[in-house]
Parts: sequence; C-alpha cells; structure tokens
Amino acid sequence: MLLCFVAKATAQSNTVFTDLYTLKDDAQHKPLRVRATNINFFKNNEYFGNYVEGYTLLGYRLKPTLHYTVDSALTVEAGAELVQFGGTDKYHKVYPVLCATWRINPTFTLTMGSIKGSTYHDLPEAILDPERQLSSRPETGVQVEARHGSITGEVWLDWQSFIFKGDTIPERFMAGVGLTYEPESRSAWQIRVPLRLTASHIGGQISDYAERMQSLANVSVAFDLTHKGTNGSYGFEAEGLYFYTMTGSGVRPFGRGWALHPKVKASYKLIDATAGLYHARNFFALHGNPLYMSLSDYNPRIYNRTRNMFTLEANLNHKINRQARFALNAKCYYDTGDSQLEYYYGFYLVITTL
Repeated sequence: MLLCFVAKATAQSNTVFTDLYTLKDDAQHKPLRVRATNINFFKNNEYFGNYVEGYTLLGYRLKPTLHYTVDSALTVEAGAELVQFGGTDKYHKVYPVLCATWRINPTFTLTMGSIKGSTYHDLPEAILDPERQLSSRPETGVQVEARHGSITGEVWLDWQSFIFKGDTIPERFMAGVGLTYEPESRSAWQIRVPLRLTASHIGGQISDYAERMQSLANVSVAFDLTHKGTNGSYGFEAEGLYFYTMTGSGVRPFGRGWALHPKVKASYKLIDATAGLYHARNFFALHGNPLYMSLSDYNPRIYNRTRNMFTLEANLNHKINRQARFALNAKCYYDTGDSQLEYYYGFYLVITTL
C-alpha cells in the first residue's frame, strides 16, 4: 500500500521529512549538539504506460550534522547527507551540508546554504514530485520565510547546477514564491488557500552545452475546505495549475497550458485517503511527476493535448515515538484516454536524534 508521510492526519501528504528536518526551538537545546536523521525507504513504481517507465527505489539517506546556536537569532548547521541505494557497495552521492539561519524578527527568517526544500514548499505533485526527496540532491540556495497573522509566506531559490566558464553543462535552478491564507476558525470547518508561483531555468551564457535553453513558469492555486473532528476529518480541495514557457515553444509543441484537479479527502486516526479527477490541456512542469504531463518522459513521439485521470491515494502514518516514524503509502493513476492504470506503493522508516 503506498507512501505519503503525513505529519498529522489532516495535513498535506509527504510532510514527515519537513517535520524531522526542521529544527525545534533551539533555545531549549545546548549551544553545540550533534543531530542525525536516517530515512530508510522502499518505493516501487509500477508504471507501464506511455509517460514514464517503471522503476524501484530502495535505500537510505543519512544526514549527520553539527548544530551551533550562536544566540537566539542565529544558528549554523554543518555536516553531510549520504545516499545509498540497495544492491550497491558504495554511496551513490555524498552531499555537503552547510547553512546559516537568521531569525530577523518574529515575522521573517533568512536561511542561506542548505535550505528546507522538497515537501516544505507545499507544491502539488504535478509541479514538484515529492519522490525527489528520496533520490535528488538536497536543495541549496536562499530562503526567506514569513508569518503574519493568518498568512504564511516563503521566497526561495534552489541552485541545482553551477557552471564555470567553458563548462559543457548548463546551469539549472528553480525558484518559487508561496503564500498561504489560513484564517483562524472557531468552528470545525477550516479554510486554507495556498498560492504558489515557480520558475525553472536551464541555460547559462558562459558554458558551451548542446541542450536548448529553457525558462518555464508554473502557478498553483487551491481552495481547501476541511471539517476536523476528534479522530479524523473530511473535506474538499479544488486545485488549479498553469504552465507558461518564457523561451518560446520550440522545445515542445506548446508554450502554455493548464490543469484542474478537484479532490475529496478523509482521514481517521492514522489513515487518510484522497480521491481526485485530473483534467489537463498542454500541461508541463520540469520537476513534476511525468504522469501529469502532456508529453512522455522517455518517448518524444508521444504527445496528448488533453489528459484525464482518476487519482486515488491512501496513507498510513505512525509516530512510533518522538524520534521515529513509520509510513505506508499507495497511489493509483487511471488514465481514461489510454485505459491505463499506473500505481506505486512504498513504506518508510525515519529515525532522528533530537
């Protein structure tokens, strides 16, 4: 059954890493301390259709770091993040981790270096695939977070590929702006309205590369209405997506597009489920799950202007104790145009020292 790390039964899917990677109140800890997080994962993608080929991810990510709290406003973190896939006898990647976080005031926080990324940005799967937190490198760049009343915000830049003069690879980065309006409610019904704008770029003037320059933009806006009870919740979410290319349509047969993804959801204690209907016309996102796109991830001859899918997701998230969590998740995508069922399932054990 599948993977979706839910920190709370009513929270956005795949947030367990966000909680475990986010430092708690540093004032409660010693000025200098060691922290380590280990994520053991198994995710089996049973994909046989036209848009992405199936594969399995099995392994772990270990992140040992040293934290130094300079004062109540400034924290420095240094260490490494190691990724090993099952069946290999060496680490696939070893990433350096170094960041500084400045709490400017009660409203704004600035982080430079290794930023809180992936699921923290609260982007839909069609724009940023949460699987990247298992196999991709940690995000590095600049991040400004803000909170004021019922509004939370974030501005971030993830520099994915740096270039030097004469390099044969392009520079790559992804940037985003996010605002979420979540007013305080005295009733069981709660409203949440997230707005996200992202830009992705492949290019660079000082390197010599064969790949076509691309600058893409994606927008996501949603309205979430949830009824929260003692042991669970139920609700409805309507999500709209937009795609626009800023460098012409020569790379793909369209330069703009959109998608709609209304969903119903429910949760009870440790389990939550979501069912949705996805409809898209000429939609694309550079870092999203390829199943949502109008173009194939591996066959350039496959292009469908209109995509229609039913999506169904179920998750179980168990907090073992303050330092460990176990998650089980499964998701199905049924393409009504091709009469094709795609699905994945996975389970995860996350352990962290506080």
